[in-house]
Amino acid sequence: MKLAFYVLLVLAVLSGWRHYQQMNEVADVADDSAYAEFFRSPDVKVVLYGTEWCGYCAQTRDYLNQRGVAFTDLDIETSERAKREHAALGGQGVPLILVGDHKLKGYNAQSLKAAVDSLE
Repeated sequence: MKLAFYVLLVLAVLSGWRHYQQMNEVADVADDSAYAEFFRSPDVKVVLYGTEWCGYCAQTRDYLNQRGVAFTDLDIETSERAKREHAALGGQGVPLILVGDHKLKGYNAQSLKAAVDSLE
């Protein structure tokens, strides 16, 4: 009985770790044209797919506003287009952030800073 419990515990931890890694994944592509269709304006190279209630989305908005970064803020719960794009980008959670040629899944302050710095 104890062995079964420990096996299930290990499997749960491994599953959770894999999910955590996927949610904090940063994907880089060769050039920003890979995400060009998702940028609403040629001058704005940051798109945030999020929700109103998401705390990490709020942290992302705060960071971008503090840095003076222009961004498109899309709510995947109120916009069908945003929901489709989020799914097409492999979104499984929020926030999902496009920054130039970077795709960030989840909020990671260091990754977001590096991606924003690469725009300058």
